[in-house]
Amino acid sequence: MESHRSHKEPSQEQKWHPVEIWMVAVFLSGIMEGALRKWVLPHSIPELGYVAYLSKDIVFGTLGILISARFTTPLLENYSRYLQLLLLLFVTGAAGSMIQQLNIVGALLNFRSMFFLPLFAYFAARLLLTRQIIPIVRGVALLTFIPAGLSIIQFLLPNTHPINTYVDPSMEVIVFDGIVRATGTFAFISGMSSMTILAVWAGMFLQTASHTMGDVFLGRAAVLAGLVCGSTSMTRAGLFISVAIIIGVFLLSGMKRVFLVPVVLLMALGTIAMPQGAEDNVVNPYVTLVSTVMERHAKSDSVMDRFDSMNQYLIQSIFEEPMGNGFGVGQVGGAYFATGERKFLRYEQELPRMVSEIGIVGTLGVLMLRIWIIWTLMQACWRLPVGTGQSGLLVCTLSILAFFMQNTAFDHVASGFVWPMLAISLAWAEQQSYLAKQIHQ
Repeated sequence: MESHRSHKEPSQEQKWHPVEIWMVAVFLSGIMEGALRKWVLPHSIPELGYVAYLSKDIVFGTLGILISARFTTPLLENYSRYLQLLLLLFVTGAAGSMIQQLNIVGALLNFRSMFFLPLFAYFAARLLLTRQIIPIVRGVALLTFIPAGLSIIQFLLPNTHPINTYVDPSMEVIVFDGIVRATGTFAFISGMSSMTILAVWAGMFLQTASHTMGDVFLGRAAVLAGLVCGSTSMTRAGLFISVAIIIGVFLLSGMKRVFLVPVVLLMALGTIAMPQGAEDNVVNPYVTLVSTVMERHAKSDSVMDRFDSMNQYLIQSIFEEPMGNGFGVGQVGGAYFATGERKFLRYEQELPRMVSEIGIVGTLGVLMLRIWIIWTLMQACWRLPVGTGQSGLLVCTLSILAFFMQNTAFDHVASGFVWPMLAISLAWAEQQSYLAKQIHQ
């Protein structure tokens, strides 16, 4: 990788640059690929489904491959060195696990989520150094209304309606107390959890990083769209983590308007809805949505139960499978290719599955890269002066941390979102650092 040269100031042109449009297309393909597989592409030709499945990665990868970046920075070169270390440890761990068993499709999916997407993020970040970031996030915020609006329709319709289906039509649509758990444009419910975090990231970023009222209002709408996605799908993780991001930005940045406005809007909706819902023979969708989400949370296992379960399985995998127990076997896509069924063959939680896939050595490589990313973004936040640039980077840092705390290695939607987000975040960090130095001089 070439030696670094200082990058020029980001272009302030109002016209969209092809790189900016391409980045929005990355997120668009990630949001819409499930819809293509569910409703457009014929299920009798599975090869078309595979193309749609990989479409977001193809768009993201070709961005860096086809367009040459002229600029880089010391931060990005440090990132490239961690990528090289990751590749060494990842291949070492995979080789040890491969001795036990090999699933070709699952192995390719492992390389996709744990190495190729981080590599694509490096190339994309270099391209974005001289591009405008806010228009890209603005485009992402607008895209959030598609799954949010569709999820409301799905939530209100019965599970037998054609709009309520999964990519595998033979699977029964999940309902809770007779109410459909919406999937939006995604193949399965898990995609909505990732969509919730993505929407909150885009919305909070616009509210903190932009100076225009139009972006602030769009950001507020995107946050609400994210909360709608999480609520209609009843995904506790997406909802709780998104609320944690909002509170974290409120506490660490001091930008109270970002926190208060969505809360006030939700309280206003509740104030209007509750009297209506209390009337006889009136079923108010808002009341139904809130009560159903809270009821599912009350009936499900607690966060501590899940944490204890993850620790138990992690310890078990470390002691029983330190070298891994089959490369590619833990990917649901690999399991579907081998057995024809979409199911977990071993562990559901990410860390135990990762140890089982690539052993302790490979897992250390993945975790080292993630820790470096979060630490580097936090350092960049601390170095920036208080203002919109720092607050925007704080939103990025907390959102990426939220994705890393979930299942990004084995969830193709989450991994398809977090690495383009990282490219944007790294470019934003370098741009704001450059601007701060120019002002200081």
